[in-house]
Amino acid sequence: MYLMIPIGFICSLLWTNGRFRTAQTVGRALVWCSWDTVTLGERPKGLYLNGMEISSSSRETYDEVKQEKLWRESAEVVRLKEGEVALKGWK
Repeated sequence: MYLMIPIGFICSLLWTNGRFRTAQTVGRALVWCSWDTVTLGERPKGLYLNGMEISSSSRETYDEVKQEKLWRESAEVVRLKEGEVALKGWK
């Protein structure tokens, strides 16, 4: 357990966009993705960001059948009702 802190710190210095990220690195990425309009566009949609890199999501996330199932089952779990959603045809 005690080894993870120095290992994480060293890894964050060697690989700035790696698995171990400092609060400063994460904060910088958050500000960048919130305010950057040059790289990401005025109103970005459908982007997957890994830190400050535009990346691609896994193939599984593009499966429309799985997307529909996720939405339907999530609505069931939270007991979503018809009047609580602005989307049309969500059921």
